[in-house]
Amino acid sequence: MSTATVTLALPEALYQRLKGTALATRQPLEAVMLRALSLGSPPAWDDAAPEFQIDLVDDLLTRAQAETAVKLGSQ
Repeated sequence: MSTATVTLALPEALYQRLKGTALATRQPLEAVMLRALSLGSPPAWDDAAPEFQIDLVDDLLTRAQAETAVKLGSQ
């Protein structure tokens, strides 16, 4: 599995929650963060049932359109 390095600014409260979980479970902070990201991420395209793939596309398009509208509105 290839990896990518990302620098991410987290709110202090979220960082402390993740750090506390890592300490309590005796896991590396990175492992706890990766698990949280994995759980909160949408499914991989191939993991989604075909009948739900169209819903994923619709959701992505809706989000992209909303983001574009916000960006255009701020110009």
